[in-house]
Amino acid sequence: MKHIRVGVVGFTGRLGNHACTVLQKKNYDLSLLVSSHQHIFHSPPQVIFECAHHSATKKTIELARRFNCAVIFATSGREEADEAYIREAAKDLPVIIATNLAQGALLQARLSLFANEHCGACEKTIIDRHASIKQDRPGGTARRLAAMLDAKIETLRYGQGVADHHVVFHWQDETLEITHRTFSLLPAVNGAIRAIDYALNINKPGLYDFSQCVTSLGG
Repeated sequence: MKHIRVGVVGFTGRLGNHACTVLQKKNYDLSLLVSSHQHIFHSPPQVIFECAHHSATKKTIELARRFNCAVIFATSGREEADEAYIREAAKDLPVIIATNLAQGALLQARLSLFANEHCGACEKTIIDRHASIKQDRPGGTARRLAAMLDAKIETLRYGQGVADHHVVFHWQDETLEITHRTFSLLPAVNGAIRAIDYALNINKPGLYDFSQCVTSLGG
């Protein structure tokens, strides 16, 4: 079996470290490892998975161009300059944007869109809860949900854990809440592997969304 060569930018972070461990167990080759202080090269990657601080966006794109490979961005908190770099890169490379890599988060978004179509006039709120160490407020998932639903965001940062996202529809005397919780980084790592496998089969440049990597919730 020919191993898939993967580059990981941000490999010393929480998600990057966990992703590297699982990828190795599944016999992916970690051909390129990059952090703010280290650059370990073994062989040209077929795809780059980026889970670093958003300030690494430009460097990641430069690496993807050098190796002419697809790149997956799983970083939140990007600024407009970062988004511009990504849009420009997508003219020449396959670029996947993964605001949230968890399968349940995709289902939450789909259910929320359905509810939004039928909710009528109501108050809509996204509650974004992450561990204290998360830097950006609000996170990328909350911002995306808010944009989809035209909802306000309430941001909480406390404790450990990983993340909770609550989509709340409120009418007089009743509330509908669609909640997604992650208890470890494994859902994100599993999503990263799906995105990596999908990226290998993209045969033309463009900007792709992580939802395109998951054709069904069981797939």
